[in-house]
Amino acid sequence: APPAQPMLAATDFAEVFLDDTSPAVGRNLRELDLRHRTGASVIGVCRNDVPISNPSREFTLMADDLVLLFGSGDQLEAAERELTGHAPDEPAPERQPPEDAVAGGASGRSK
Repeated sequence: APPAQPMLAATDFAEVFLDDTSPAVGRNLRELDLRHRTGASVIGVCRNDVPISNPSREFTLMADDLVLLFGSGDQLEAAERELTGHAPDEPAPERQPPEDAVAGGASGRSK
């Protein structure tokens, strides 16, 4: 197999949507330093349906941006947590139901 095959098999892409509560909004990629902090790389951003490939480190993220990440599963999960404030499979913190609703099984989610 070509040398790139094992690396490509271990990596994936993720799209992360930023809403106006995302901690990354208003910060640039240099400040966020996702590559160093999580191992994942920002390879593109889609803003107003316009794709911006390989944005510079001075690129500032805005609400409603769709951030395209590249990395391993763990790296992508860590990067999404940095960008949004929660992991991919967790609801956004401000949208969680009260604890008694969760304990009562009202969430409707099953693993």
